[in-house]
Amino acid sequence: VPHGGRPGGMRVPSLEGYDQTKLNRLEQVYCALLTRHDRNVGRIMDALKDLGIEKNTIILWTSDNGDEDSYYKRTKTFDGNGPFRGVKRSLYEGGIRAPLLAYWPGTIAPNSTSHLQTTQWDLMPTLADAGGKPITEDMDGISILPTLADKPEKQTDREYLYFEFYERGQQQSVRMGDWKAYRKGGWKGSLELYDLSKDIAEKTNLAGKNPDIVQRMEEIMKKEHTPHPVWNLEAAN
Repeated sequence: VPHGGRPGGMRVPSLEGYDQTKLNRLEQVYCALLTRHDRNVGRIMDALKDLGIEKNTIILWTSDNGDEDSYYKRTKTFDGNGPFRGVKRSLYEGGIRAPLLAYWPGTIAPNSTSHLQTTQWDLMPTLADAGGKPITEDMDGISILPTLADKPEKQTDREYLYFEFYERGQQQSVRMGDWKAYRKGGWKGSLELYDLSKDIAEKTNLAGKNPDIVQRMEEIMKKEHTPHPVWNLEAAN
């Protein structure tokens, strides 16, 4: 591939003119990759219009994690995570908070926004719901179609979201309303607690001042953790 970034990293067939800028080579490849991505999303949407199925198709666009920390070596040029702490492979907000864009003419109102807390395991039940199919017990999440369709009174509620990731220190996190719990080091690690309504950057640990919330977060982590034959929280690095 003539315009690759690094071995195992990004690949593009053309630098899309970014080689004429002052960006370094990895930044050029990164920008070219995003340009091609945006163009191809546009091609998909144009195809839906040409086929006459635009109003019968829901489009969901998102990312599987926060900003990358290796492909373009985290230069200051883009500041992809803004105020958020951490990057990809972290369970701080910078590693797991990502945009979700939804498009469905006639069903989703243009320029509407929502503060509903959702995650990717909600995508399958949402798509099933949009297609008139049943939401089964095999689906882990909830349908957010009522929120997308501006019918919040029909939206299934949830108490919390739980995340677990074994790389980089065996991490756990829980999001419950505005409260965010984070722990590194498995069960032996100390639990951190943040109020995201006032501290989106997760700088001020409030665990010591909120023992009741910490206890509830601990209960959730114990309940939601599923033992794994290879990775386990007891063998924290």
